[in-house]
Amino acid sequence: MDWSTCLIILSGIVHITICKYCVIDNRSVNSDWEKKLHEDLSKCYNSFEAPANNTIIKLSIDMKYFTTDEGDGSLSMLSYATVTWLDERLKWNPKDYYDITNLDYSGYEYWAPTIVATNIAEADDYYIYGVCTLKFTGDILCVQKMVYRGRCIHYITNWPYDELICTLNYAIKHFGNSDFILVPRWNKTADIFGAEYGDEWIIVDYVDTFNVTEKIQIRLTFTLIFCALEQSFGDINFRTEAIEISPIISSYLGNICE
Repeated sequence: MDWSTCLIILSGIVHITICKYCVIDNRSVNSDWEKKLHEDLSKCYNSFEAPANNTIIKLSIDMKYFTTDEGDGSLSMLSYATVTWLDERLKWNPKDYYDITNLDYSGYEYWAPTIVATNIAEADDYYIYGVCTLKFTGDILCVQKMVYRGRCIHYITNWPYDELICTLNYAIKHFGNSDFILVPRWNKTADIFGAEYGDEWIIVDYVDTFNVTEKIQIRLTFTLIFCALEQSFGDINFRTEAIEISPIISSYLGNICE
């Protein structure tokens, strides 16, 4: 073995030895502090125990799309539900944790209210939150994509402008002896702007009702109408025929069904 070969082998050994202790650490100082914060908050924390009795849970529904099934008389709503509440056990001083004021975490790591859609008799709908945001004040915000199904009643007295009255019921699942207060985050629980139009049905109004029963804390009641775009029979055009319709529907027909 000549000297040049030995030099190459020696250089490789030195390179491997040096690089063993030169691994690049891409972790930020902030992530290390977040890890420590998670560990400190989790100490002696019971995720199955509610923060306090009568905890106020705020709910808002951002509706994206809906479909109707006239066969089983139901409405299915795709939406994003935003839920907020306060957990005093999860407060911290930002100065103790590298000035961290917000912390993102998976929804199952700490206690979270179980929002139940008690709409279909066969089964209730339960959802687990995705990523939640925790503030140093103990305020928590969680967002979850949901598909809710509600029952509808079909009214055909104003044919061809049929009406559907559909309801979605919401409540908080109770565990243990804690009670909760479910309220809307804003003046109205649901935001339906931009999602009013289905394939054939259009939402023209909706109403919030609170504390309906012990098991239904928020009820959303939607009024839908069927738009007869060019329905005709013989020489009768139902778009122009004088039909007695409800005041709510009549105020929308000129803008929606034309």
